[in-house]
Amino acid sequence: MNAFDSESPNSSAKTGQTLLPKEKLLAKSLSMELPVEPLNNSFQSLEDLSHSLELVNELDIVSKQNMKIDVLQIKLKSCESELDGTILENNELRRQVTKLTQELFITKNMCKTPQIVKKQRKSLSSSFPNNMTPDKTKTEQIFVLENTIVKLQQNLKLAQEEVRNLCTKIESLEKQLKDKTTPKTDLEPNNLIIT
Repeated sequence: MNAFDSESPNSSAKTGQTLLPKEKLLAKSLSMELPVEPLNNSFQSLEDLSHSLELVNELDIVSKQNMKIDVLQIKLKSCESELDGTILENNELRRQVTKLTQELFITKNMCKTPQIVKKQRKSLSSSFPNNMTPDKTKTEQIFVLENTIVKLQQNLKLAQEEVRNLCTKIESLEKQLKDKTTPKTDLEPNNLIIT
């Protein structure tokens, strides 16, 4: 037998022979092969462990993404309810604007009526010559008409003030409506911050 035969170190120890340096190296190399199987098992368990860690990491990422989805869904529902409230408010403002516009139209018509009365007064005064005196009924009619004119002029002043107030109110409501209908920049999808 030479020193490189497949003789195990234990068999040479049993025979009682002394080992040469080459045989010692061979015996050491053979003895180092024995723990290779447990190392292979540990490599497999390390691979299993790394696969498990990858799986845990993936599950963690999935759960974080699900949490983000839940948070975004809550934010979406909040935005939708806020939008519904804004739409209802806008509809109410539109109704108010329509009502105020109608009131303004009525008030303008009221303002125009004294002009008709003034025209009637002028036509009445022109129908009488200066030297003639009207009869009693005509004088009473003129007196009633003049009182009506004075009252209507007072109503005209009040109506003109009301028209100015209504115009101011309409402008402010239209501005509020415009401010409500313009989108907010922090609600735009491009500006949402995902944490």
